[in-house]
Amino acid sequence: MSFSIRAHNLYGIVPAYNQITNIGVDNHSTHGGTSMEDVMTERFCGLPTRPMEFPLRHPKALLIDDAFEVAVAKIILHPKFFSAKSRLSRAVRKLLGIRKTESILGYLKSKLA
Repeated sequence: MSFSIRAHNLYGIVPAYNQITNIGVDNHSTHGGTSMEDVMTERFCGLPTRPMEFPLRHPKALLIDDAFEVAVAKIILHPKFFSAKSRLSRAVRKLLGIRKTESILGYLKSKLA
C-alpha cells in the first residue's frame, strides 16, 4: 500500500479505530473469504470496532508514520511472505529472472531438459 500511494505522490488516511464490521464472510462470499478460520480473512474481517468519538481530533501535521506502515504491511501480507523459504524463493527468482507466476522447479526442468 505505501509504495503505490507514494509512487503517485498521495497520502493515505486511516481512522484511529475500526469503524465497520464485515458482514460478508460466509459460504457465498466472493472476495471477503468464506470462513473466519482463514488467517487472512480474520486479519481483515475480524477487527474489533469502536464508536467514533466527538469532537473529531485532526492531526497537527501530515507525516508518514513508518512504524504504522510496517504494522499494516504485516496485516496485509500473508505471514508466509516473511518466511525464510519465501525470501529464498524471491532471491532465486530475481537472480535467475524467473517470473512470479512460473514455478522455480518447472523453470529448472525446462532448462535442464
